[in-house]
Amino acid sequence: MEIISVMLQGKMNHKDSMGYNTYVDETSVQIMSAGKGLYHEEYCVGDEDVNFLQIWIQPKSQNISPRYQQRNFKKEDRKNKFQTVISNKEGVAHCWINQNAKIKIGHSEAGQQVNYNFENINKCVYIFVIKGTISIENETLNTRDAIGIWDTNLIEINLSIDSEILLIETVINQK
Repeated sequence: MEIISVMLQGKMNHKDSMGYNTYVDETSVQIMSAGKGLYHEEYCVGDEDVNFLQIWIQPKSQNISPRYQQRNFKKEDRKNKFQTVISNKEGVAHCWINQNAKIKIGHSEAGQQVNYNFENINKCVYIFVIKGTISIENETLNTRDAIGIWDTNLIEINLSIDSEILLIETVINQK
């Protein structure tokens, strides 16, 4: 599996059998390709509550060597737009995933409309509201709600209050 952790609050430590021993905070996104197998653990650091999302995506290539990557992202770089934190294209501005997928995070202010365009051939978008309230077409989503969308290439997201959104674009048939 491709295992992605997006820190929302607090601090934790990551240790694994590849020798990584890293500190993860709310600016961090990490990804592990489990590949042929590895051991790992995460545990809280400090007294603050920890809140994070762990997302598992099936890889496109199986039995590869395990891999770990972590990047830090400034929250102000995603204000009223989506910031790519995971991509299938290698680069220094995001983490790389072994799948034709992208993960983006956006933080927008009340009254904003944020549009998302994507190539919809064999693709879908999963939108998760980290916090806030958004509407897409006639559907209202609140904190911790989610919706899957496909068969379109433009999604108009309207925000009634300040909201933080996680967006996963991935293939429909992972063959």
